Amino acid sequence: MESVWVWSETTYKYFKMAASQDGLCGMLALSTKSEGGVAIMGNGGLSNEEKDELRAKLINRSKALADNGNIDGIKMYAFLQAIKDGNDEGYCKWMEKAAKLGDPDAMNQLAGSIHDGCGWYIVPGSRDKAVRHWIEEAANHGNPRAMEKMAGYAREALDFLMMFSWLEKAANTGNFNSIRLISSYLMGGNEFTVIVP
Repeated sequence: MESVWVWSETTYKYFKMAASQDGLCGMLALSTKSEGGVAIMGNGGLSNEEKDELRAKLINRSKALADNGNIDGIKMYAFLQAIKDGNDEGYCKWMEKAAKLGDPDAMNQLAGSIHDGCGWYIVPGSRDKAVRHWIEEAANHGNPRAMEKMAGYAREALDFLMMFSWLEKAANTGNFNSIRLISSYLMGGNEFTVIVP
């Protein structure tokens, strides 16, 4: 399935099995009442009270894992903090912990959150510097989307050799978007504003 929000007898069966084994994604899927303000129908016929109980269990489980340095627990707890607080400060605090533990996805997500306003950066240019730092860390730790962003930085600097180096690394991860991106450049695609020599 392309999304955890696709509901069928099969997805419900596996979400329920995951939740019964303290699987964070299973608990999250089953405890969800809405996505973007739209009510989720069919998630096992659980009552709102049962969903609330499952959500409380999810919060406690992810917090316990997060406190013990478990990457999945930290990232889930960060996500739950963003939902609960309605802002990114709790999210960023926990995502930074996951990033500092070496998780490339967390590094990339943290860079995006900092870019969008998370954290206090008073000195001019320090926010951009922090974003660049975490993108570069994520790229160096194997995140293909961050590698694409590094290629973008290289393209802005007109360093096409470095741009292609990053794009090739990203494509070599097997990421479909990265493969499409480097292929478009190599085929001389007209979707780009910079002509590659």
